[in-house]
Amino acid sequence: MTPTSRRDAAPLRVTLINLWPRGGMAHYTAALANALAQEPGVRVTAVVAQAPAPLGFAPAVTLAPVDIPTGNRLADLARLPRQLLHVPAYLRTVQATAPDIIHANLSTHPWELATLPWLRRRWPLVVTQHEVSIKPGEGGWRKRWNVWAGPRYAHHLFVHGQALAAELQRARLAPAARISVLAHGWYDFLTQWAGAQDEEPHTVLFFGRIKAYKGLEYLVEAMPLVQAAVPDVHFLVVGGEGDMAPYRRLPGAQAAAVTWVNRFVEDAEAAAFFRRASLVVLPYTDGSASGVIAAAYAFARPVIATRVGSLPEAVVDGVTGLLIPPRDAAALAAAISGLLSDDPRRRALGAAGRQWAQQHLSWADIAHQTVAVYRQLAWKSAG
Repeated sequence: MTPTSRRDAAPLRVTLINLWPRGGMAHYTAALANALAQEPGVRVTAVVAQAPAPLGFAPAVTLAPVDIPTGNRLADLARLPRQLLHVPAYLRTVQATAPDIIHANLSTHPWELATLPWLRRRWPLVVTQHEVSIKPGEGGWRKRWNVWAGPRYAHHLFVHGQALAAELQRARLAPAARISVLAHGWYDFLTQWAGAQDEEPHTVLFFGRIKAYKGLEYLVEAMPLVQAAVPDVHFLVVGGEGDMAPYRRLPGAQAAAVTWVNRFVEDAEAAAFFRRASLVVLPYTDGSASGVIAAAYAFARPVIATRVGSLPEAVVDGVTGLLIPPRDAAALAAAISGLLSDDPRRRALGAAGRQWAQQHLSWADIAHQTVAVYRQLAWKSAG
């Protein structure tokens, strides 16, 4: 039986798993599920955390909520023995979806990681491996488990960038035949929160988790240099995970106008921050792909990013934004100052970024490529 005849015979039942209920992983899962559900002959069920209520899924996606712990604090680990009681119910929920394919949008949730061997033995298992190595400041046991478990148990891996695929192969975690490179879809859904907020002149946005590899110290070092060139510059530093206090104490932070938002922000507020921004910066010292770029393009904001990981595959230098070396505060300051001082160029880059995302980061295209891999795996499994 060929993949085509298999498609004609019966719908392809896809079970997509994501157990983190909010933030980037939840957004990613909903966007992918919605696009997959539009593919002919594909039925999608999303296994998601029961609380808080899952958001963003289209009616065409069947939801299978599970009552499973989603805490990410040390206090949650203290309840580990009691949490184990949830696992059988979670596995029964997955089994009840009667999948042809399991697709784990792999996170560091311990139940998702621990049950990968069980899933692999029963169904073709696809994993989206968002991280392929340990980044500075992320050396915890769950992150290490995540980086190892996906390549170990998946029949096929999706990664967001040729650089990440090459890194997996260099580390001998997975051969090329088991890896597909897909774009990270853009977050145009955020534009539904129109509001009354418009771009605020000379506003620079850093958005996302506060981790060592994000290079926030280099942005802080660059702040007074930018202010010397653009006196009314305003920096927005928004991050819900991680401690901003050490960065706020750095000398550069005292010499510039900075708004610090160190808490989780809901989607409508996140959209407002991107609307306020003149440009978005990612001064990372290491990295993979980024949902921040996917959001910036949705709001036609140019991106200044470093040449690390697969970021250069998502930012076209001089077209959708600017690429600079990592750990170079002077280069970062020059890039920011240059764009803030040149409104026509900055706006042209932002408009080009949105157009580029429409052409290259389409969830419909990503879903089509994803389903092609599903069908090959389902065909091999059936044969």
